[in-house]
Parts: sequence; structure tokens; C-alpha cells
Amino acid sequence: MELTIDFASEQDKKQLWRVLKTRKPRRYRIQIVEERARRSNPQNAYYWGVVLATLATHTGFTDDELHEYFKVKFLACEKTLTHTGEVVRLPGSTATLDTAGFSTYLDQIIDFAIAELDCFIPLPDQTIVQSL
Repeated sequence: MELTIDFASEQDKKQLWRVLKTRKPRRYRIQIVEERARRSNPQNAYYWGVVLATLATHTGFTDDELHEYFKVKFLACEKTLTHTGEVVRLPGSTATLDTAGFSTYLDQIIDFAIAELDCFIPLPDQTIVQSL
């Protein structure tokens, strides 16, 4: 069971207590996690429409190829196959990033573009000014 509670709301706290009182007398694991805003639509539009589009023009790769590359480069996790011991590097997901995490991801790509590709990517406020 998953329940979203706003601890600023007395009604939500009462609802939580009602749910807890109806549980059978067993051991339960309760996890409280702060809810964070997922990446925003403007962030996503900037990523696909400016960052990846600029890099696609500069490198000759498609935006989808660059998206996959950066997920591995900056968001990857390593897993070990139990039967062989092989360490596999898997791409992370941008869809699960919150707004702060997505901002960090964008900063990493922009820094990489400048340092490794000699490619300048306009910042969001520069993009708006240039399009006027």
C-alpha cells in the first residue's frame, strides 16, 4: 500500500492514523520519503530543444543517440551479474530525476560540451533573448 500524506494537513494526518488503526496486528515497514517535484516541462524542452539539438548539429549524432550516451556517462549505475561476476554499466533514467537532479545533469552536459567538444550551449535565458 502506498499513501501520499501532506503533513501540513491535519485531515491527511487523521487519514493516516485511520489507515494505521485498521491494519492487522503484524510487523510493517513504513517508509516516509519527502516528495520532490519531477523535472519540469521547461527543463525537458530546453534539454531536447536546445542542449541535444545543439550537440546533434555539432557532433553529427542524433538527439536520441546523445540522450543515451549522456544517460550512461552521467547517470549510470553498475550492477554485477551474480553468475559470471561481470560488472555491467547500465544507463540511468532522466524521467525519475527531480528538478534539482535534472539541473545537475544539464550542468554536467553543458560543462562536458565546452571542455571536451568545444561546443557552447546557450543557457535558457540566452535562448529566449536570441529568439526575440
